[in-house]
Amino acid sequence: MKLKRIQKELQALDDMVSADIGILRNRIDQASLDYSYAWKRFDRAEAEYVTAKLDLQRKTELKEQLTEHLCTIIQQNELRKAKKLEELMQQLDVHADEETLELEVEIMP
Repeated sequence: MKLKRIQKELQALDDMVSADIGILRNRIDQASLDYSYAWKRFDRAEAEYVTAKLDLQRKTELKEQLTEHLCTIIQQNELRKAKKLEELMQQLDVHADEETLELEVEIMP
């Protein structure tokens, strides 16, 4: 009788442990699935991040090159305008000198 009662109590403990183990195994299986999904999601996100970062780097370099080119064009245009203005000013001085000479010649007779 005592033996049966002891066996019954031990069996009850085994049943509780088995139930707990079953619950834990199910939770571990679910955690493994969740981990696998999260890992795949992370892997895709990391690949997208790398792709986006490289794309951003290329676009940044292109923007910088275009900005430098624009500055060069503006600088060259300003130099051309300054040179043209200098030429025009010299022409005006020459014409002004010629007009002054003509006026002096007219006044002198």
